[in-house]
Amino acid sequence: MPWPRPASSPISCAGLPSALWSVRLMLQGDSVSYDSEPASSRLREQATHIAPRLLTQEPSTPGYFDVLANSINIMQDYITRARLAGDPPHVLLVPRLGHIGLMEYNRAKEAIAEGRLCVEQALPMLKLLF
Repeated sequence: MPWPRPASSPISCAGLPSALWSVRLMLQGDSVSYDSEPASSRLREQATHIAPRLLTQEPSTPGYFDVLANSINIMQDYITRARLAGDPPHVLLVPRLGHIGLMEYNRAKEAIAEGRLCVEQALPMLKLLF
């Protein structure tokens, strides 16, 4: 006599794993019937109903700090350009920090590493010029 299958073990339908199939039991009076269909088709059908609601993009308005940070960046850029035009530097090293925001102090190590990399890349040329 075979051992009974535990309730938590996967049952396959038509040789496919149970994750791909769903079995629905329907009670009709005194009889019980079942209907099996691929779970992926049911999920796809549900996704087609849910996706339009989730994927609608409403125009988002920037928050107070976003507006403040952008205005400070614009002002700082204007001042920097004016000063560079009036008294240009001999050497200008510009590390790539555009992906780090004004108030992201937690990314200081990343900013320092980027600055160090910028200097290391320019150092051979600086030694030739000076």
